[in-house]
Amino acid sequence: MHKLWKWCQAAWPGLLILAIGFALISPYPELSIRRLVLSPTAATETRKPIPETEPALPPGWSRFVTLIDKFGEAMIIAGSLALAFERRARKVVLEEISRDAINVMVGWKVPAEVEETAKDILHLKFERRGFVQHYEFRLAPVGSPRQHLAVTSTTEYELTNLTNARSFFDFKSSIESSTGKGLPENRLLLMQSPDVAIIGDELDARTTVDGPYKRAVTSVWIPPKGHARFVTRRLAHYDRNGSLVLDILEPPAIGVKVTIEAPEAFQFRISFGANGEAKPSRKGTRWEWEHPGVFLPGSHYRVQWEEQT
Repeated sequence: MHKLWKWCQAAWPGLLILAIGFALISPYPELSIRRLVLSPTAATETRKPIPETEPALPPGWSRFVTLIDKFGEAMIIAGSLALAFERRARKVVLEEISRDAINVMVGWKVPAEVEETAKDILHLKFERRGFVQHYEFRLAPVGSPRQHLAVTSTTEYELTNLTNARSFFDFKSSIESSTGKGLPENRLLLMQSPDVAIIGDELDARTTVDGPYKRAVTSVWIPPKGHARFVTRRLAHYDRNGSLVLDILEPPAIGVKVTIEAPEAFQFRISFGANGEAKPSRKGTRWEWEHPGVFLPGSHYRVQWEEQT
């Protein structure tokens, strides 16, 4: 019933045109004109089927009746086409509008690959705010003469559904399988949504290897114009002097805050792949950077560190 109602809502212009067309080719327009033009006696007779001896309409009115009939046929054809090709026509129009809009914004015709990426950005359903990435650096194994850095990273953000419909969000987390020779394997530790927290063996079972990355994904319903809080946590291993890069997954993040807790001997630098300037601060062993820019899918930042000896 719901699908039928949605179809009627989308198809009502075509159905209306069809109804008008059938009304115009029916006998009623001519009968009404006869009542109007001919004498009352003849008008009365026209309530019955019109015989061959029925008085003819004046030439002007006769041509008008013919025009009404032809116009009705045209309306039926137009209504049928509207119902048959409505979805395809709408898709073609939207594609043309999207392409023209992209060309106007850019100033020239862009390659098809660039156009598709631009369309994906323009059709985004979600946005992220309050994006905070926290890193905890610690030396491991404890007491070993050959220690490396074990880095626990926690990501938190609030997601907003920009549409007026309940929509699926593909909640994702990923990490490099390994970041150096002789270092332990990296792991996904937590994926927490408003519905569930996935950890341990369950998260391991959902994790797949995609090239050099380990990835996991789960779909979460977000209500119309609704908000939801998400948390992910990962464990990675690095050399004592090195760097890491975080690629921002979809959807876009408006503003990013990065915080680091690390032993006092380590110094950090960070560079952001987005427009704008970060505000750095440091309190003891805690480092912070807050960047106000918009991080589109594929944007990144890079953290570098050195151990002071």
